[in-house]
Amino acid sequence: MRKELKDFDCCKVLKPIFADVSSNGQDYISCFKEANISASGNTAEEAIENLKDIVQLKFLRLTETEELLGNPLKSQLKSLQKFLSLKNPDGDKLGNYLSNRW
Repeated sequence: MRKELKDFDCCKVLKPIFADVSSNGQDYISCFKEANISASGNTAEEAIENLKDIVQLKFLRLTETEELLGNPLKSQLKSLQKFLSLKNPDGDKLGNYLSNRW
């Protein structure tokens, strides 16, 4: 199954993000292949929501620490930047997201 990820809390979608969702018989796994990010869940919907969370957290964390990143993480950030941008580029992006999420 292929599902589009929409309605990110702190990120603006620049181009559609698709998750490939599969089951291993017990869990569901969703994967955003272009950025090499995966998540799992008990249902397909949970795996997709978990992937959205991980994509946002990863994008925020990599954006905030860009100057410290090694080549593999810089490459992952560049992949994410093709799909996402910050809704509010000012302030403590990661802290604001976490306080609003949990």
